[in-house]
Amino acid sequence: MSRWKQLIPLFSLVVVAGCAPPPAPNVPPATAPTSKTAQQPLPCWEAPWTEPKAVEVLYRQFLGLSKSPEDYAKRIRRDAAAYPEGAILALALPAYGLANHAMAHPESVAECRGAIDRLIQLASQRWTREWLEAPMREDVHRLRRWNGHGVYLGHYCLMLCCYRLAGGDAKYAEHQQQIAEVLRQGFRSQRSGAWVPSYPHRAWAFDCLPCLLAVRLTDVQEGRNLNASGKLVADHLRFRQTVAMDQATGFACTEMDPRTGRPLAGARGCAIAGSICFLGHLAPAHCRDLYARFKEGYWIEQGEGSGKIAGFREWPRAHDGFMDIDSGPIVAELGAAASGFGLGASRFARDRATHEALLDSLDKAVVMIDTAQTASAFSQGIAQLMQAQGIVAESDVEQLTATFKGLDQDLAVSKDYRYRHLMADAVAFYCLTWRPWCEAAVGEQEVTGIQEECNGR
Repeated sequence: MSRWKQLIPLFSLVVVAGCAPPPAPNVPPATAPTSKTAQQPLPCWEAPWTEPKAVEVLYRQFLGLSKSPEDYAKRIRRDAAAYPEGAILALALPAYGLANHAMAHPESVAECRGAIDRLIQLASQRWTREWLEAPMREDVHRLRRWNGHGVYLGHYCLMLCCYRLAGGDAKYAEHQQQIAEVLRQGFRSQRSGAWVPSYPHRAWAFDCLPCLLAVRLTDVQEGRNLNASGKLVADHLRFRQTVAMDQATGFACTEMDPRTGRPLAGARGCAIAGSICFLGHLAPAHCRDLYARFKEGYWIEQGEGSGKIAGFREWPRAHDGFMDIDSGPIVAELGAAASGFGLGASRFARDRATHEALLDSLDKAVVMIDTAQTASAFSQGIAQLMQAQGIVAESDVEQLTATFKGLDQDLAVSKDYRYRHLMADAVAFYCLTWRPWCEAAVGEQEVTGIQEECNGR
């Protein structure tokens, strides 16, 4: 996650819209990749509840947009301009959602696989690699040595994994192994061997997780011995619980020292919720405990009656934190990004009440955004609506208007998107479709064993 202190839209952090493509053809279901060491097939994961109608809308949006790569690139440049990692996140998160959709709806495998393929092609292009806080100049197809770019390489490699999760062939297998090996070099380059920097000069604990998951999933899909990646998962969990621990909250920190991995900034709701989504594939028992503590310490409900909204805090109780590009707007203590990723975290935890409360609040946010756009200034419209619904006091409207003033120029709100912003659609698509990957690929017995090893450490 990146770090520019600019504001972003409600319930934000990632992708897109477009025209709807024709109905999906009837194709046979894809066979999930299996490991040579898996002892028994894993029963189909049962979704905790019926998907909301928004999932189909988002699915069609991303399919349509992926079929117009040039238009997609223009939209990303226009609507994700405030994000240092806007390009790779706007391509990767939809790919994760498409892989989830293919696993849940076998009849959509061919469409999903084709869309992920097109997203990978965009992600490998020079403009995507250079749209980072620290641009990556090397051609990703020729990269053989670790270069410090964990945030790009982790998501890129995970997209290659998703192509195979969606029933893809070995088209990218060699390239996927190449990037996974570079990531392994990154982990080995650190003294503890348990983390990687986001950039050559900066590091965030969250950004380690796509790298870790990509290495693990590549081993699974290639049928490699899983002991090494299993140990890496266990070592990283130990690292999060010791070296990178924010002692004030008991959660892993956000920014770390790029040389030692020690905390430079405390734990934040957006990182905790996002971490549950990614770690949920690797260490489910650990994440169930993580989610329980997260909900206990960060969940909040505001307003009354029909105006009631609920979500996760960005900062711990009694902590007067700031808003930035990572958090999104913080309104009445509710964090936009923390609540957005909370959709995926609550789905992982099968916490239906929390998931539905978040989805209801997200729909209310859309109504508020649409209504506020009729005001002379968007910031003033949002503040007045919140006061009318009892979310903030009348005395706070002026201050809130001033806080959101940057939104008047920077907020790329558009009814082209289901949730009115490119990044909001992306994170919603990924989180509303969340399902376990490593369990589907490895087998329940093996995943449970790794999970117990991690917890034991």
